[in-house]
Amino acid sequence: MPRKPTRYPLPLYTRMLKRWISATFWLGIFLLGFGAAAWFWGPQFSELNIYFLLGAGAFALLVTLLLFLLRKAAYLQLFPAHLRIVTPFMRIKVGYKRIQRTHTAEVSNLFPIKKVRGMRGEIIAPFMKYTAIVLNLNAYPLPSWILHTFLSPFFFIPKDKSPHFILLVENWLDFSTELESCRASAIQYQPPQQQTPLVMVSDRAKPTPPKKGRSGILSGLGKDKNNK
Repeated sequence: MPRKPTRYPLPLYTRMLKRWISATFWLGIFLLGFGAAAWFWGPQFSELNIYFLLGAGAFALLVTLLLFLLRKAAYLQLFPAHLRIVTPFMRIKVGYKRIQRTHTAEVSNLFPIKKVRGMRGEIIAPFMKYTAIVLNLNAYPLPSWILHTFLSPFFFIPKDKSPHFILLVENWLDFSTELESCRASAIQYQPPQQQTPLVMVSDRAKPTPPKKGRSGILSGLGKDKNNK
């Protein structure tokens, strides 16, 4: 039975989802608590508004549960023919022949902390000293606008229009070694060429028998001349 490819978690997605889990959880608790208080001590609120608050709180807690289940649903896997990038919103297959070259870079050089502000800066801050792997591609496996819409912005170098991916994993050395091994195997492997079918030469290869001379009065004249 073939070994299942190793999963390399993407810590940036885990950190982002944890932040969203905390935010949606406390939002749900607040809405439910406010709705319950309005139900018992707020007669000025209509039942419709109270139901709306309670429903919104329940929905926020449902989103919290969904995010909790998806917190580890972002990872990389190396298969014999392609690299699989899995996120909570999409899955991408990157064939090794698309990869022109790979190189490593420190996250602080790719995303300077002074230029990454707001929530993005808070998310990327703990990973500034991490080593990321940059894949330079000859083309994206999907249209660029789809990738930029459904993938984290930390997959791409800011203002770089060339096709590429930034891969940030905790165990980057093992991942890089396995990636180069899979790439080498995929590039060296060539599928066997299809053999052309053999031509049947049963009747065509048989030598044709000599033609018999015409029978008649003059049929033996040539033989007599040769025998002389």
